[in-house]
Amino acid sequence: MQNHWITILRLSYLIGKGSLATTKKYLNKCIYTIGMGNNDYLNNYFVPEYYETSTLYTPERYAEVLIEQYSQQLQELYKYGARKFGIFAAGHSGCTPGIMKEYRVNSCVESVDYAVRLFNTLLNATLNDLNNKYADAKFIIIDPPLGNYNDINVTDTPCCEVSSAYAKGSCTPNQVPCSNRENYFFWDAYHPTERVSVIAGTVAYEMLSPLYSSETISSSRDNDSGYISDI
Repeated sequence: MQNHWITILRLSYLIGKGSLATTKKYLNKCIYTIGMGNNDYLNNYFVPEYYETSTLYTPERYAEVLIEQYSQQLQELYKYGARKFGIFAAGHSGCTPGIMKEYRVNSCVESVDYAVRLFNTLLNATLNDLNNKYADAKFIIIDPPLGNYNDINVTDTPCCEVSSAYAKGSCTPNQVPCSNRENYFFWDAYHPTERVSVIAGTVAYEMLSPLYSSETISSSRDNDSGYISDI
């Protein structure tokens, strides 16, 4: 957020010669896509050997704490001038190859997915509240990708050889990845392949494109919630 504020100050100089009001009008027209939450679970809550978060918070309370901070950050962006928000729900962390390997199972880890679902449910409710609070803004939640997409049928194995020493879940340097990467859901132990990202990006664009028209925000508020119901 601090870096973003620095960027806004630079834009203020370039666009309006130091005028924040002019810059905010410019930012009113921009679409902000934001995705947070997964790392709070994969690199914190479910890493008890390094962090004590899971002993301090129940999954329910941890989700509440995260969403409280998330809401504050979104409202800070609103204060800076943001009005059109596309919020990616946290991904299905329990279905990543890294988590399944860590838990030594061949299917999604329910305890991890349960915690993330709590986060997404609260996120959805919070965005509803923000939509009601800020009549001139629009907050849309976008579900993360999951399952098979046509010929993307390898969902439990990374496309690359995963390093055990280089970085958690990352590809081993200088190794040749799978040749049919378009069939793979995951590139490494945690991150999706380019193919999956393109599909998710296309869905996001289709949902957010009406926001390019400021009139759409006000006219659609009464008859279209803009939300995906089945998180």
